[in-house]
Amino acid sequence: ATRETRRGVADGASFSGARLAGAEMTGLSAFKVDFTDCAMTGARLTGANLKEADLSGALLEGAAVSGANLSGAKLVGAVLTDVALE
Repeated sequence: ATRETRRGVADGASFSGARLAGAEMTGLSAFKVDFTDCAMTGARLTGANLKEADLSGALLEGAAVSGANLSGAKLVGAVLTDVALE
């Protein structure tokens, strides 16, 4: 069986308080998603669309966000240790 890789779509979803540490979310479309107080340590968000997402209070330590669209995203109180924000 051939395995097909597809980009996920979670636009408008709420993951508030979820444990997403180490999650593979490369290329995810997460427009206006609620990630408040999420544990996302080491998550892979490379190339993800996080436009207007609410990441307030999220633990993003060591997360990969290169190429992600963070325009209009809320990062109040987010932990961004070891996160490269270009």
